[in-house]
Amino acid sequence: MKHYIPILLAAAGLLAACASVPAPNQELTLARAAIDVAAEADAQRYASRELTSARRNLSRAEQAVQREENLVASRLAEQARADAELAAAISRAAQAEQAAQAVEQSIQSLREESLRGYGDEQ
Repeated sequence: MKHYIPILLAAAGLLAACASVPAPNQELTLARAAIDVAAEADAQRYASRELTSARRNLSRAEQAVQREENLVASRLAEQARADAELAAAISRAAQAEQAAQAVEQSIQSLREESLRGYGDEQ
């Protein structure tokens, strides 16, 4: 009987560990917030694939919570958050690139105007 006690305790511990995974409420909240930030950063325009992936993973995470598959839900929520953060970063980078190009065009226009003005004075 003494030999079975450690085995029974280990089995009970494993069952308790599996049953005690809480719903990933914080992960879901963070994923939703990251998706909102990405959407506000115009990610639909610049990073639609990543934003769509984030929304899909969030939906799958919410479904996993309904099935009480909390570990799966947690991982999906974390992936949704990562996808949304990537979408926001891609969107901000694309917008920064466009702004830099606009500044470069303005500088070029000013150079051309100043050269024309300089030529008119001679």
